[in-house]
Amino acid sequence: MIVTQIGDVSGEVTLSLEIDDERLARHFDIASKRVSQRVNIPGFRKGKAPKSVLVNHLGREYLLEESLETLVPEAVAEAVREQGLDPWALPQVEIAAREPTVTLTATVPLRPTVDLGDYQALRLEDEAEEVTEEQVDGVVERIRYQYSYTMDVDRASRQGDVVVLTAVARMGETVLFDVTDQEFLIDPNNQVRVEGFSEAVEGTMPGDEKVFQGNVRGDSEVGDEGGDADGEQGQVADVKIQIKEVKEVVLPDLDDDLAKTYGAEGVETLDALRQHIRTELEAASERQFRNVLENKVLAELIEGSEFQVSPIIIEREGRNLLDRELQRRQEYLGRRAPKLRMDDIAPDSFEAAERAAEMNIKRALVLEKIAELEQVEISDDVVQGEIDGFNASIQGTEIGPMEDTPENRDSIRDNLRTRRALDIAIDIARTSDQQD
Repeated sequence: MIVTQIGDVSGEVTLSLEIDDERLARHFDIASKRVSQRVNIPGFRKGKAPKSVLVNHLGREYLLEESLETLVPEAVAEAVREQGLDPWALPQVEIAAREPTVTLTATVPLRPTVDLGDYQALRLEDEAEEVTEEQVDGVVERIRYQYSYTMDVDRASRQGDVVVLTAVARMGETVLFDVTDQEFLIDPNNQVRVEGFSEAVEGTMPGDEKVFQGNVRGDSEVGDEGGDADGEQGQVADVKIQIKEVKEVVLPDLDDDLAKTYGAEGVETLDALRQHIRTELEAASERQFRNVLENKVLAELIEGSEFQVSPIIIEREGRNLLDRELQRRQEYLGRRAPKLRMDDIAPDSFEAAERAAEMNIKRALVLEKIAELEQVEISDDVVQGEIDGFNASIQGTEIGPMEDTPENRDSIRDNLRTRRALDIAIDIARTSDQQD
C-alpha cells in the first residue's frame, strides 16, 4: 500500500492510499466467502460456490464493493498508524478510484488545539447593576397585589381596576379574539392585540357597551380563541366590548402585617421585608451579571486565540446537536406522533447547528487550556462531596441516586475543572491595574 499526504490544513490531514493487489485479493476472498453464505447459486449449496462462479453470477463490481467494507477500515487504520497521526475522530473516507487501482482518500481529523495568547492580560471593567429603591418598591407592590382582593363598585372604571367583560375583535372575516366574562386589569402595561383596548375600557360602567377600531399589533393578554392574526400587524380591527362588572382592587396596608403575611423566615417587619427583597434582588443581579461576564470572558478569550479544529469535527458535533433537538421535539410530540427525520429540520438549522458546535468546541478548548496552564486539579474528596451532595438533595424524590462509578467521577471531575478554569479567567479579567 502506498500512502501519500496530499493535504495538511488546520486540524486535519488528508491521505491518499493506493491499495496493492495482494491486499485487495485477500479482501476479495473474504467478501466472496461472506457473500456465498447468503446468495443462492443454482447447483451449489450456500457457502460452497467457488469465487469464479460468484464473479460470473454477481459480477466483479458487486464483489469489489463487498470487499471494500473490510478493506477500507483496515487500510485507513494502518495508514494513520504509519503516518504517526493522532486522530480525534474517525476519518472521512472517499473511494477516489476503483480501477485500475483501488485508491482511497482519507481525511483524518486531528486533536483540536488552541493557542490562547496572553490570556493573563484580559481585563473587563463591567460591574453588576446596583439595586435601586424603585426596584424594591416595585417588588413590594407586587407582593401587595399578591395578597389583594377585589370588591364590586358602582362607578366608572379607572386605572388599577379589574373589569369583567365580553369582547370580540374582527378583522374582516378573521376573528382575532372572542372572550366571555373575562377579567381584565386596566393598566397601560396590560397590552392586548388591538391598540386602544385598555383606553376604551377605562371610564366604563357596568352594563356599558363600546365599539371602536384599533390597529392590530401582536399577541394579546385577552387570548385568541377565535383565530390567529399572525402577519396582520398594522391592519385595523373592529372591536365590541360589553362591561359586566367593575371591581376595585383592595391592597393590604404597607405595614408590618404585610411582612408577616409574606411569610419569609425571620421577616417580621416592613423594614425586614424590604431588606429581604433587596438581598434577593442583589443575588439575582449578581447571577445575571455572572452570566453576562462568563459570556464576555469566553468571547474575548476565543477572539484572542488561534484554533486548529477540523471541519469534520465541527460538522459531526453539529449533527449531534440536531439529533438531540430531534429527540427533544419527538419527546414533546409524544410517542404516537410520526417519527421525525433529519429532513424535517430546516436547511438553515444545519448552518446554525455548526456555528453553535464550533463555539462549543472553542469554549471547551480555551477552558481546558487554562486548566492545564493553571494546573487545576480536582481532588477525590471534592468529587465525592459532589456525589454525596447530589444524592442528599434528591432524597424523597423520584430521581434515582447517582452511582459512584469511574465514568461518573470522571464526568464530575471534568465539569468541576472546567468551572474552576472559568472562575480563574473571570478573576483575571476583573483584576484591577493596582493589583497587576
